[in-house]
Amino acid sequence: MTLGSPLAAYARFQARDALLKALMPVGLFLVLAGLPIYTLAQRSTLAAMRAPGTLQDGAIRIYGEVMTLAMTLGAIVLMSGLASLDRERGHFRFLFSRPVAPWRFYLQQFVIATVLFVACFALIPVGFGAVVAAVPVLPALGSAALYALLYGSLAFLFSALLNRDGLAFILVMIVSRVLQQLDRAEQLSGFLSGLANALPPLQALDGIRTTWLAERAVTGNDVLLVIGYSVGMLASALVLIRQKSLAR
Repeated sequence: MTLGSPLAAYARFQARDALLKALMPVGLFLVLAGLPIYTLAQRSTLAAMRAPGTLQDGAIRIYGEVMTLAMTLGAIVLMSGLASLDRERGHFRFLFSRPVAPWRFYLQQFVIATVLFVACFALIPVGFGAVVAAVPVLPALGSAALYALLYGSLAFLFSALLNRDGLAFILVMIVSRVLQQLDRAEQLSGFLSGLANALPPLQALDGIRTTWLAERAVTGNDVLLVIGYSVGMLASALVLIRQKSLAR
C-alpha cells in the first residue's frame, strides 16, 4: 500500500469520524468528575486540594471512579456499528466504489480509532495531574488500549455478523461479566464454568486495569489472554467482512 493508494486516502476521513468518539471519555470525565472536584475545591482553595490530605484524597477517589467509567463507556462506543451502520444506511455502495477491499478499510478504521482513543484518553490523567495531583499515566494508557482492543473487537465482530448488533453485544457483555464473577467466587461448575471461561474475558480485563492503576505487576497470562481473545475476535470479524455480502 502506498501513500497515494485509495485506502490511504480514506485515512483522514476515518480519523475525523473516530476523533469525535475518541473524545467522548474526556467530555464525560469533565462533566462527571470536573463538577464534583470543583465543588470540593470551593470548600477551600485549589492550593489546599493540591496538598496531601483529605481533600486531595477525595479528588483522587472521584478521579479513579469516573476515569474507569469513562474508559469503559468510551471503549464500548468507539467501535459500535463499525460495519453494520454502513450496511444499514447503504454507505458501502459509495465507500467501496473505488478499488478498496472492505476488510482492509475496516481494519484501518479500527487501528486509527484505537490510536486516537488512547491518545485522547491521555488528556484525563495528564490534565488531572496538572490541576490536582500526579496520577499514573502509562498504566492508564495501557488500560485504555486493552479496553479499546477487547470491547472494540467484540463490537466489531457483532457488527460484521449482524445488522442489529447492539442488543447481542450488550447481552454477551452482561452474561460474560455475571458468569465470570460467579466463577471467580467458585459458585459455578461444569458447563457454566466452561462457558464463563469461553466468553470474552471482561473480568480479567478489569483485574488488569485495577492492578496497573495501583502500579503493581500484572500476571502476563492475563494480558496474553485479553490480547489473544481480542485478536481472535478481530480476525473473525475481518473474515466475515471479506466473505459475507455487504448488501443484506
